[in-house]
Formats: sequence, structure tokens, C-alpha cells
Amino acid sequence: MKNKKGFTLVELIVVITLIAIVAVIATPNVIKMVDNGRKEQILTDAENFLSDVKYKSKLIKYEEYFPTEGRCKEICASNSLFGQDLDDDPDGNLYSPDECCVKVCINAGVYNYSIKLASTNAENKKIWGISSSTTEVGYVSEANLNKDAVVRFNID
Repeated sequence: MKNKKGFTLVELIVVITLIAIVAVIATPNVIKMVDNGRKEQILTDAENFLSDVKYKSKLIKYEEYFPTEGRCKEICASNSLFGQDLDDDPDGNLYSPDECCVKVCINAGVYNYSIKLASTNAENKKIWGISSSTTEVGYVSEANLNKDAVVRFNID
């Protein structure tokens, strides 16, 4: 009787093939999940920044920073009163204070808010943000603030 130890070459090839098939199927899904997680974090950062501006727009002590009736005003994180909670984007890059702004417009007593948000890397190139374009930072209205407004910039 033959003493058989180990696996045959065919068995090894079958197992490696199955592992490769699973990897090919799973990899795009894992990448998509990671990307969606990044988008969710950026969206949450934008919503928190917008919420901070909206809250302060109702307080009298901040009224000098907000527009008067029939006008619009841009409020950016570069102003130390706003955007203090903006830390890093999902990749660890800092949000650019001059590119993280909320535009507040008042018409007939109704406040309308739009937001733009952008992070920059060490070379000062835009990476992630909330924008209406993937090539430049543009405002997105509060009503359109969702995962579709989160972009990865294509700026070289």
C-alpha cells in the first residue's frame, strides 16, 4: 500500500483558481465600500460645517457675519468662528480654509444656503470635496447636498 501525503497538483490548482475567482469578485466591492465610506465622511463634515453656520446665523452676536435682506454673503472656514470642527478628509489631508465656505442668501426673510468644501494634499492640490464640478470648487445648494455632490477632484 502506498503512503500518500500532501495534495496533488490538480487539487492545488483548483484551490488557487477558486481563491483567484473570489478575489476578482470581491475586490471591486471592497473598493466601492471604502470609497462610499470616504464619501460619507466628507458629506458628514460638510453637513456639520453647514449646521454650524446655520446655528450661528440665528444668533444676534454673529449677525455682523451674515448678509442683510436681499443679499448674499460667503462665510469661510478661514474665519476662526466657523469650521472649527473641520479636521482631515478621509485620506488625512487638511480641508482648505479658503475653499470651505457656505454662501448665505436672504430673500423675503428666507435663508438659502449653499456649500463648497475642498481638501488639499501636501502639494496644495485639491483631493476631495463637495462641489458641482470635478475640476474646480463650486457651490452646491443645501437641497442637493448628498453623496452625489461628493467629488474626487481631477486637478493635476
